[in-house]
Amino acid sequence: MNILQLSVIIMIIYYVYFDQAISNIPGLTILLSIVMIACLLFYNFKQRLQGGLIKELSYEGKAYIIFFVLIFIPGLITSPYISSYLHSYLKGIQFAILFVSVFFLVKNNKNMDLIFKILGFSILAYALTAYFHGAIEPGTGRLIVSERGEPNGLALMMFLGIVIATYLWNKGLIYKVLIIGYIPIALSNVALSGSRKGFIGMAVFLFIFFICAVLPSINKKNIVVFLVSFTVLIALAVILYDWYLPIFSNSILFERFGWNLGDESVTLRVEMYRVALDLFKQYPFFGVGYDNFQYHSGIGKYSHSTYAEVLSCTGIIGAVTYFSIYISLTFKLIKLYIAKFKQKLPIYTEGIFLSYMLVDIIFCTVRIDLYDPIIFVLFGCMASYCKINEINDLGKDKHFLHT
Repeated sequence: MNILQLSVIIMIIYYVYFDQAISNIPGLTILLSIVMIACLLFYNFKQRLQGGLIKELSYEGKAYIIFFVLIFIPGLITSPYISSYLHSYLKGIQFAILFVSVFFLVKNNKNMDLIFKILGFSILAYALTAYFHGAIEPGTGRLIVSERGEPNGLALMMFLGIVIATYLWNKGLIYKVLIIGYIPIALSNVALSGSRKGFIGMAVFLFIFFICAVLPSINKKNIVVFLVSFTVLIALAVILYDWYLPIFSNSILFERFGWNLGDESVTLRVEMYRVALDLFKQYPFFGVGYDNFQYHSGIGKYSHSTYAEVLSCTGIIGAVTYFSIYISLTFKLIKLYIAKFKQKLPIYTEGIFLSYMLVDIIFCTVRIDLYDPIIFVLFGCMASYCKINEINDLGKDKHFLHT
């Protein structure tokens, strides 16, 4: 498991930071994926799991495998550029392998702190690079982390950083200090990136998180800690208001909040959704092939919507399989949240995960999950967390995953 853990760590750092901020390393993710498969097979042999890894895997992991198996041949047939399709499909397979590796890593260790810490430090490095050494996208004036990045990707990474920060907040003083330092940098990056969904995503997540995770966690034992933390955050908000308001009011983000149906980006996205629906009508069962919207649409880029992308690229068969993962995870988290709430057990982690899933389901209308490896990492953690809870007796094991 040590080699598997190292491979996962390297892949997370590469996808979050190195690939976006510095440079692509050809063949690295393929090599790491092969190592992960070898480690998983060795783990299967060593543990002598009855029924093998597949039986131990959660529904979500099985659904990812089924999804990629089902869409391969149809995509090969409909793709206008076979080499590009195979390249994209291979990346998708690597994301699925990453999901499975994270799932078994968390399940075996019964702890996901390491994964979240690696994510947190990688996103912090990404944020600092964008803040101090970021580039400006030609023609738009929007901030990007490097010439390899794009504005919405930057803002969504800042949003994911906020999600990770809520998990790490209770892990010690050093994490609180780093998070307090991260927040203004993230807000500045989002403002300069001009991404509305990144900014709104942060706000909506924090609101739901406060309702689902913070308020129910307050009791007589931790009321003092809560009040101190809340006071610090309010003070930080007051300080940030004076600092952030001029940045926000003079930013591209502020200008873009005046959007209407005549806004060029809105018009383009409406056109993308219309084209995606037309492609779905033409290829209703298996779509036009994984990551092939950009070629069949004539637009030259992905559809800016997970729903539109999955439907047009993988058809009804792929869409049902893929979105069943979201439904399964959400219902498991709701069930777990309610069960632990009734037994007066800690629900902080459940609140974070549930808040993220609710926001993600909404924002899948305007962002792409399908090609984002970090989503596979988060889903792997959540699926494993739910699997462990499914195994354990909640009433006897209150701190089984250090929540």
